[in-house]
Amino acid sequence: SEVGIDTPILDPIDLIPTTAILRAIAKGSLLKFGAKETGEVLARESAEAVDTAQRIVGKDKGILKSGKGIDLTNPNTWPKPPVKGKVTVGNPSRGKPRARGEKSFFDENGGEWRPAKPDKYHDKGHWDYKAPGNNTPWQNIDE
Repeated sequence: SEVGIDTPILDPIDLIPTTAILRAIAKGSLLKFGAKETGEVLARESAEAVDTAQRIVGKDKGILKSGKGIDLTNPNTWPKPPVKGKVTVGNPSRGKPRARGEKSFFDENGGEWRPAKPDKYHDKGHWDYKAPGNNTPWQNIDE
């Protein structure tokens, strides 16, 4: 298959080890220490790289409240919803979001989760949640 302009080749999280090493080299940290100190430098740089990567992919908890950085067509920009277990990406159950190319998360029980950005009715972003089943109402869930 071909890779298009919008096709992600690597998730920023995958770049953490490389980023940590490059940051340490750029600072000259790896050139003047022994093995123990080098390990400590890489651990510190890795922690900073994790923080950076999480901001890039929209995993800070403050983002949902502001809506900043959330693209409803790209779940990689969403934080994880407040549900235990894994979530999978799928097409929304509602027609309008589906027609706009938006996505939803589905939890292990079949519940649907969608980030809702602030709007004229909600001053803070929240999660829209629909439990599995027909005619179950949508609920607003704060983080």
